Amino acid sequence: MLLSHKWSIIEAPSDAEWFTSDHPVVRVNYYGNGKYDLKGGWGNKGGNIIMPLSPKYLLFTQIGDKFPRRLQLEDSQASEIRMFIAERAHRMIFAHEAGPEVTQLRPRHVDPASYQGEQRAWFDWHGDQSRAENDAGNT
Repeated sequence: MLLSHKWSIIEAPSDAEWFTSDHPVVRVNYYGNGKYDLKGGWGNKGGNIIMPLSPKYLLFTQIGDKFPRRLQLEDSQASEIRMFIAERAHRMIFAHEAGPEVTQLRPRHVDPASYQGEQRAWFDWHGDQSRAENDAGNT
């Protein structure tokens, strides 16, 4: 499926960088004038698939269309893409440099109880998986 699309590389504007997240592939249905949803799919004609590759480059396709292999965007378009990336994140954004835009797009949320619960789950993971495998083998 990936090879059936025509992919472009988009370079970040000179004063900006791409960040990524814990959910790095962004599928966008963009309808224009700031109207969009993040429910795009691999086969949605006109939908976009975006994936940051580094702080300077990201991979882009518009399904069913062909763009040049390399694209330059206006600052407003790059800001929209960064907004999509931040909105698509599950919990974390990874940026090369800390910047005010990231905290504006996705304010930091500190929750010690959630953190401790996640740490407990990771600590128990091996035992839980071993029990599940044993239970599956005994049925």
